[in-house]
Amino acid sequence: MAQKRKLDYYDDDFDFDTGSLSSFESDEDFVHSMSSSEDDSSDEEDFLSVRQWCKIDSSSPAPSQFSFIGDVGMKACMTNISDSLEYFELFLTDEIVNHIVTETNIFAAENLNKFKSKEHSQTHHWSETNANELRVFFATLILQGLITKPTVRMFWSKRKLIETPSFSNLMSLRRFDLIMQVIHFDRNENTDSSHP
Repeated sequence: MAQKRKLDYYDDDFDFDTGSLSSFESDEDFVHSMSSSEDDSSDEEDFLSVRQWCKIDSSSPAPSQFSFIGDVGMKACMTNISDSLEYFELFLTDEIVNHIVTETNIFAAENLNKFKSKEHSQTHHWSETNANELRVFFATLILQGLITKPTVRMFWSKRKLIETPSFSNLMSLRRFDLIMQVIHFDRNENTDSSHP
């Protein structure tokens, strides 16, 4: 008598009679038998009723799946903008920069004492940052995306072969490292504890 066993890798509620496998000579025969016994046409009709197919190319884009109601486009006035810095300041506004300055200085004041115990710690040299310095810091980060080097320290290298003097002209490596250690965008206690 054939035994019934559950196939764990499909469905726990699916019982399968292993004795019925003996009538098939190969896996292909079994698969062919299973597929011919199912009603393929009804599955295909169900699938087609869910989605209307259409040709999509550059002249006829895909239809929207969701209705969108809103006023799209740029909301800022850009008629008098003359250079790329003004475009950038549309996104990184004074309000945002000042918020980051405040949060960074608060975080540094609360946490740098933990690191000052080390004798040669760079945190002994910390002084509060300001909006202008933070803009220079962000400019340095953007510039690092344009000029690639294997390590951050190499941007401040004085070796003639790999020197990039614009970095040391903008900010010292020590100051860059200090800001990078303490930059903060919001207080930790304001963050939802369930948020990763």
